[in-house]
Amino acid sequence: MPETSVVDSAPKPLAQTEQQLGGSDSSLPDSGGDSQARQDYRGELQQWLQDRIRYPHRLKRRKVEGVVQVTFTIDAEGHLLEHALVKSSGVAGLDAAALQLLRDAQPYPAIPSALGLTHYEIQVPVNYSLR
Repeated sequence: MPETSVVDSAPKPLAQTEQQLGGSDSSLPDSGGDSQARQDYRGELQQWLQDRIRYPHRLKRRKVEGVVQVTFTIDAEGHLLEHALVKSSGVAGLDAAALQLLRDAQPYPAIPSALGLTHYEIQVPVNYSLR
């Protein structure tokens, strides 16, 4: 049975993935702040999304695959402020599923106070793959 996985922007080996999510955030600089808190929050947020991603059944049955690039911004309490499609997979159903994921996943885990942020913006690819 395929696994559902989330990967960070740093590539890691993955075994038999059905869906993958990874990316980068644009609200946090590479330096400054609590780097461990930044890393921990990123992991928590990715796990949160991983637990909620779903492959559209009709597309899975038809063996349709693709990668949808999305971006979203949440506030300090984890409410979705903005979300958008950055790059289409070329399959309207996969694009719609990725955008629905962002809406359904809220409220997200609150941004830790150690980060000192009022919002958090992240761009991620959502990979629908049967491999």
